[in-house]
Order: sequence, then C-alpha cells, then structure tokens
Amino acid sequence: LPTPDFDGLDFKKYFSPKLIMPLLTSRGCYWGKCTFCDHSYIYGKYYQERKIGLVVDDLRKLQEKYGTDYFSLSDEAISPQAAKQLSDEIIRSGIKVKLITQARLEAAFSEEICKSMYDAGFRWAFFGLESGSEKILKRMNKGIDIKNAGAVIKRFHNAGILVHLFILL
Repeated sequence: LPTPDFDGLDFKKYFSPKLIMPLLTSRGCYWGKCTFCDHSYIYGKYYQERKIGLVVDDLRKLQEKYGTDYFSLSDEAISPQAAKQLSDEIIRSGIKVKLITQARLEAAFSEEICKSMYDAGFRWAFFGLESGSEKILKRMNKGIDIKNAGAVIKRFHNAGILVHLFILL
C-alpha cells in the first residue's frame, strides 16, 4: 500500500494545538482474543504488520508533506517486538518524530524496549487494562497478568512515556 494521502482535509477544522497525523503500521490485532472486543469480527484472525522500512518512509514522507512531527499510530496495539524494531529503525534513520501508540500491558515491554521507544520519539502509550480483577481479566481473555501490569506501567513511566489506562466499569 502507498503512503496515506490526506490531501483535501482541512486540518484547521480539527481541535488540536498541533497537527497529529494518523498512521497504521498493522491491520488487525496480534492478540485478537478479548471476549468483549468486536475487532475480531472486523478483521477475523487476520493480522499483518507493515514492513518497518515502509513505516519509517511513511513517517518521513508525511512529515515533509504536511509539516508535522506528531503522529498517532492508529493500530489496535503495537507488539513489543514491533515497537522495538520500529524504534530501532527510527533511530537509525535519524528522523525526529513524536509518537502516540496503543499497546498491551505485556511483560515483554522491557526497560530496554521502553528506553528505545522513548529515544525514537514515543511520548504517550494507551493501554487497555480494563479491570484490576484477575477473575474479570481471565473472563475477558485479556491475556495479561495483573501482577505484571504495574511493572510495565512503571517501565514506560521511567522511560519518560506518558501512560493512559482504559478501564471498564
């Protein structure tokens, strides 16, 4: 697929102090098992990541074309492996961007990955914690361990990445 084209949109009509461009780096959800989520109906079990080099090319092209350094990765969630690969490639490329992403509270988000993400420009991460109850999380099939959630949040925080939690009531 080509780099997204947002020509024709009047960005002045969007309430934001800075232009934040959306960008998909994958389609579908790599977890795809949460019982409350309807994305599995949309994508089925389909999940595909865009090649990291193409994502960085997209960031560079959109940055040049629209004059912004701010991007929101609009994926369902970025995996720890994809976050590390993307971060390493952004750093290697030398482009300077600020990124927002969604992710899962997975223990695989190590201190090293969080630091690399910050160095690449990640500044805000949204996580679907959903509940503090292990019983509820198991019924939701979230696939996260509540005992590790605090440690993951702390690693992002310590790296300098703001954390936003989604909670279902």
